[in-house]
Amino acid sequence: MTLEIGEAFDMLGDGLSFEYGKAEDGIYEFTVSAEGMRENIPGVLAAVESAPEIEGWRLIAFRPRNPRFPTLAVRMGDAYVEPDNVWYRIVEAGERVDLVVAIEGLAAENKGSMGQAVFILLDQALGEYDVMTKLRYVDFEALPPGPGRHGLKPLTEIPADFDAIFLEGAQ
Repeated sequence: MTLEIGEAFDMLGDGLSFEYGKAEDGIYEFTVSAEGMRENIPGVLAAVESAPEIEGWRLIAFRPRNPRFPTLAVRMGDAYVEPDNVWYRIVEAGERVDLVVAIEGLAAENKGSMGQAVFILLDQALGEYDVMTKLRYVDFEALPPGPGRHGLKPLTEIPADFDAIFLEGAQ
């Protein structure tokens, strides 16, 4: 089955990926991802809409929020990022928001890998679709001493803050 799924996705073109596994309720889940790229959203939607229904499987467009956040850490190359070592500040910017992310241990030489790791944490915390469509800009900086004094909040609080902004705006 894996080979058939991979061949089917190769036909869809670049930019999409998939993952699958058994959920806690015993149903298998098949998630189609845009790999965090806005331009891949139509491809994900087309793939999900055209997929056949298969008994015992749940098809999911975009990586959803992970209920285990904030217990997950991410390692990318030399970068290791835990939610407890990441702080943020949301700046409202119209229909989307800008995000300042302060990371413990961030330096010029690891900014790329640390930034990628934080995007994975953001997908875990907020869901891939919301990260792609509701964040306008993300800026990374080193975590200052006393981050709360700089208007920063622990990343563990971002789901509630994010929802408050967008649920309030939807009313």
